[in-house]
Amino acid sequence: ICRQVGGMPLAVLLAAGWVDTLTVAEIAGEIGESLDFLETDLTDVPARHRSMRGAFDHSWRMLSSSDRDVLSNLSVFRGCFTRQAAQSVAGASLRQLKGLVNRSLIQHRAGGWYELHELLRQYAEEVLAAEPSGAEATRDRHSAY
Repeated sequence: ICRQVGGMPLAVLLAAGWVDTLTVAEIAGEIGESLDFLETDLTDVPARHRSMRGAFDHSWRMLSSSDRDVLSNLSVFRGCFTRQAAQSVAGASLRQLKGLVNRSLIQHRAGGWYELHELLRQYAEEVLAAEPSGAEATRDRHSAY
């Protein structure tokens, strides 16, 4: 579960809330099925801490529209990608990549690789899919690259 959620403290806490109901394997399976599994029904915490979707919604609203476009386009990458791939497929400038790294929305890895956390990738993929023509164009650029 910790690997699956990339060690995100909020995700670990939300997953831990299910240990009295589900086995660890069942929790891991649910996380793999849906981002919305990671939520709580507690009302005494801010909305952005009640679910991973709430946390991502909060971060998403703080981005410029061009950064949102780049991040949603980056969701076509499963695993690591290079700066060149991000530029060709997602239209990401070096400044945008740096900004997303600084906001902890993507990670910069050794050797010049970048990576989008899987839970955030799922969220961004949902945003991309909401605009079918944009999603198709992004997938076409990804395939061509």
